[in-house]
Amino acid sequence: MVKFVSIAKRLAVVAALSLVSTAATAQTMAVDNTYGGGEMRWDTRGGGVKFRYSPVVQDGTIYVCGAFATFGGPAQSRLGREVMRQAQLQFQGRRVKSNLSFFNWVSSTGWDDTLVGREVECRSTDMPAANVDLTQFSVYIRPGTYSVRR
Repeated sequence: MVKFVSIAKRLAVVAALSLVSTAATAQTMAVDNTYGGGEMRWDTRGGGVKFRYSPVVQDGTIYVCGAFATFGGPAQSRLGREVMRQAQLQFQGRRVKSNLSFFNWVSSTGWDDTLVGREVECRSTDMPAANVDLTQFSVYIRPGTYSVRR
């Protein structure tokens, strides 16, 4: 099940996962309907960020793969990238990877883009995959105000 959550930028987003274990080559993956995700829209000026992600097992290690798109003008794009830079991958509520801005940043045609079929970028979590429930991963977006340079 994929959950999309829309909230104001002053609230936290926790995108919960219900995923199946994926044993795949991380370098050649694309977003599909098993990916979890979330979105955040800005209070003013429109725009926002939408992301999809999945933990995958490769060579006995857990990787996180993802893609994100920003919507709005240049300032909103910078803000979306900053949100992803400050995002965290968590396992059972504990941070295992900071800065998810490595997710593949894709051009999007609009807010209706689900990112399905878009190529992902993957990075290792350095966690061994033995006895790990992949459904226990989530992405945390911190509450509060974000600022970017003009």
